[in-house]
Amino acid sequence: MIYAQATKNVMLHGPATAATNATASARLDTLGFRYATIEAILPKATATNASAKWGVLKLTEADVTTVSSASALVAFTGTTNTVTDATNGYVIAAQNDTSLGQVTKLHVDCRARKRYLFVTYQAGDSHSTVVLKAELSRAEEMPNTDTERGVGVSAIG
Repeated sequence: MIYAQATKNVMLHGPATAATNATASARLDTLGFRYATIEAILPKATATNASAKWGVLKLTEADVTTVSSASALVAFTGTTNTVTDATNGYVIAAQNDTSLGQVTKLHVDCRARKRYLFVTYQAGDSHSTVVLKAELSRAEEMPNTDTERGVGVSAIG
């Protein structure tokens, strides 16, 4: 088995505009998968600016489909400060690269989690067009079709 073929891709947001003045959330159903990799992608920076970063980027979890019922996952709660604490597990990096975009990856072991993961995000002032995507892997049953893999078409050779 080629493990890269045993994954499911889920587009959570975009590429599209995300609010710079309010948070939004996207839901990921992890049923049948043991691992999730969530990528939060910012475009290339327009100028070097240490404050150009996600305003909010965090994960919560629940066994129901409403984000208001979800519990925080401290390890996956980003802070815009320079240090972590009891409620923030990582520091959100500034996006200063004027030639390439930036990817923040969150690697989640779903075996110890509730069914739904929620990505809560707010774009930074300099980066309103963003992408959020997830790749689910280590499936209980291998996806056999492009639809099950969450792609329009897959070429395998």
